[in-house]
Amino acid sequence: MSNLERWAQLVLLLSKYRRAGRRDNEVARDAAEIRRLSASLAAFAAGECNRSLSDREKAREERIGAKLTALVAEGYEGLALRLSGDPRGYVVSLVCRDGEYNSWGGAESGWGVA
Repeated sequence: MSNLERWAQLVLLLSKYRRAGRRDNEVARDAAEIRRLSASLAAFAAGECNRSLSDREKAREERIGAKLTALVAEGYEGLALRLSGDPRGYVVSLVCRDGEYNSWGGAESGWGVA
């Protein structure tokens, strides 16, 4: 599956849970931002697995996690962000109230982003 297809699927998922007043272009922009930030967190998780992260990298990782959490909380109802430090699976997942998922883990593992 291409990056464009993954982004489009995320846009469709976010559209289902967006708060009233959230426009289509905002949802598309949020999906791109979620994917970009999730890729950064996945890179930090892989780095932590291979070596120790510096204090600066750990602080940046925390800021990115907080930014992702705020983005999902302010714009989307029924979605919860799940962050994992294990690079063998999805580092960032969206847990949906309707139980939608895209991984082998089922509804409790949620919709994996990166």
